[in-house]
Amino acid sequence: MEVGAFEKLPSGEMYAVDSGGTGVPFVLIHGLGGSHANWTEMLDPLSERSRTIAIDLPGFGYSPPIRRHDLASLAAILVEFLEALGTPSVLIGNSMGGLVAEMIASNRIDLVRGLILISPASPPPFWTRPANPRVAARVVAQSLPVVGHVVTDLIRRTIPAEKRALSLLEVVSADSDRLSDRVVAASLAMADRRSSRCRSIEDVWRCA
Repeated sequence: MEVGAFEKLPSGEMYAVDSGGTGVPFVLIHGLGGSHANWTEMLDPLSERSRTIAIDLPGFGYSPPIRRHDLASLAAILVEFLEALGTPSVLIGNSMGGLVAEMIASNRIDLVRGLILISPASPPPFWTRPANPRVAARVVAQSLPVVGHVVTDLIRRTIPAEKRALSLLEVVSADSDRLSDRVVAASLAMADRRSSRCRSIEDVWRCA
């Protein structure tokens, strides 16, 4: 599993895996339900070209949640992260991460050297690409005040961490059967770590 560190920012903390290389930073931004582990197989090849950083957005992976989790808030804290880097970066975003990257580029172009978007979640006409019913139902349920905590805690208590991790990989990948052993292992290790840190309903973000 790749080893990273928590970056302290004005709005909270974000976990990041930094290649420690030199050159224009490549900042890898995962999609909804994803984490830095999704980029496991891309870290080494990209690091041969330039400094590469895979982040966990707040509430995902190892990053703790922030007060609000709307797209504007996620983009705002990522702007803080980019400002701390001190140099314009190439943003590589997948799905929701692609949309967040677009939002940053449209408002803070001074922080962006380039954009690489992989199936960005730019709002399409709903009738041409309807939402995944299972994902939509879970997001809605977990977004409700009070109810969201209960639903998340129920999922944690009734579904093993390994099964939750494998289910997420099915959602965030086009064909989970083609994922490498490294990606699967990194995702399972993260799920196990998050589960071991969950002690109360207030900490369910660590295990969901």
